[in-house]
Amino acid sequence: MERKSLVRLWLLAAIAVGFAGNVNAGWKEDQAALFQQLQIKPGDKIDAANWEKVKDVLPPSMANWVKKGDFILDI
Repeated sequence: MERKSLVRLWLLAAIAVGFAGNVNAGWKEDQAALFQQLQIKPGDKIDAANWEKVKDVLPPSMANWVKKGDFILDI
C-alpha cells in the first residue's frame, strides 16, 4: 500500500478512536468544536504554510510530513 494511503488510513483510525469514547455525546458537535478551536473548516487544506494549526493534534511524525510538504491534509 502506498504511503499516502497508509497515512490516510492511520489518520481515520486515530480520529475514530478519538471519537469512540464520545459516541453518545454527538460526534458532529465534538468535531465542530475541535475545528473551531483549531481555526479550520471543511474544505481547508493543511500544508507546509499552515501546518502549525494542527501540530498539537497530530502525531509528531505526521506533523513533520505536513511541515516538510510531503503530505497535505484535506479537511
